[in-house]
Amino acid sequence: MNPLAAALLGGLIASGAALHRQDASPQRAERVAVSFQERPLDGAVQLGRSWGEKRRGAWRSALLVQRPIGWWFDGLWRREIEFAWWYSPAYVSARLGCLSEEEYWPAGELQQRWDRVREEMEGVVVFFVQLAGAPKVDPIEQDFEEKARLDEVENCRFVLAPDGKALSPISVDLVWREASRDRNLLKGFPWHQFAPGGTQLMGEFEATRRRPVLPIGDFHLRLYRVTFSAREVATASEASEMLSLRVLSRTKERRADFALTWSP
Repeated sequence: MNPLAAALLGGLIASGAALHRQDASPQRAERVAVSFQERPLDGAVQLGRSWGEKRRGAWRSALLVQRPIGWWFDGLWRREIEFAWWYSPAYVSARLGCLSEEEYWPAGELQQRWDRVREEMEGVVVFFVQLAGAPKVDPIEQDFEEKARLDEVENCRFVLAPDGKALSPISVDLVWREASRDRNLLKGFPWHQFAPGGTQLMGEFEATRRRPVLPIGDFHLRLYRVTFSAREVATASEASEMLSLRVLSRTKERRADFALTWSP
């Protein structure tokens, strides 16, 4: 390997290690409830506050619960375009912690917002799933050679499988659909705005998502809100350390695994 390539590889490895590095002292992971308790998770709040101090943006909290479940080859690179998120207590705690630090909230504001989210999340466990359609690209000509197939994003079924058990949702809502000529539509979509109590998680200057005047283009997004019974999930996952969300369609089974333990 030439020196330049070696240096670049070393930099990439170091960057990846820094991004995923935890505290040097090992911390014991604790099991967390699937439902919202009276108070937010302190470790997640403190993690969010650390991001807020560095002005890194509340979007980082979504990475705690974001799982890629679908990819697209753009002619050069394989890119993530489909995701699942668990609207979990850890996520809400971290996002509120980040916003509280960035926006200098008064004492008690974080707990008040948590209480409002908790009230709307009573008895349910919620996931969000972004499914996407993108055109097939000719790797030689770098042109779109085939339009996006939407049957795999519009005709699907959701199942939660903790410990091998299959739970059906109590509701599935298509909360957003959009088409665009810009593939950036599929990156960083503000799904939290469509969550129960989602207004409590919006930044002071965050713009509400608006529908485009001309929703046309080669890139398609469908955002689903998938709701399960908290009682059923808690019972089925008693002996499990993982929640596994499956998205079934004609030729695909997408899978997103979420740990039932928390370690800051």
